[in-house]
Amino acid sequence: MLVFQALLLAGYIYSHVISVRFSAIGQARIHFVLLSMAFLIVLALSLRWPSAITPGASWKPQPGGDPTREVIAIIVVAAGFPFFVLSTTAPLLQRWFARLGGGAARISCTRSPTWVRCLDC
Repeated sequence: MLVFQALLLAGYIYSHVISVRFSAIGQARIHFVLLSMAFLIVLALSLRWPSAITPGASWKPQPGGDPTREVIAIIVVAAGFPFFVLSTTAPLLQRWFARLGGGAARISCTRSPTWVRCLDC
């Protein structure tokens, strides 16, 4: 669980840094490259392992030892980068929407990303 929390925090830090230092177009390009890399990693792992998140037999922890390091390595290799990229997507999309003028004071039912909020309109 700590691995995922650390990756989530790293994703939020990345989202903040990229949104401060780059233009919206630059952010989109960088984020598209990262999404493509995550897709390629999942594709490569799914071709090499039984599935993208199920490692082969050589990755199984040895019996009698402490499996903590091996389990962390499996999590980081199998799901680490895709989870990191996924954790950056929502903050970046929210930032882009806010830049388009979708702030709380100006939100309208036609521009709301969550149309359920507009049922009261």
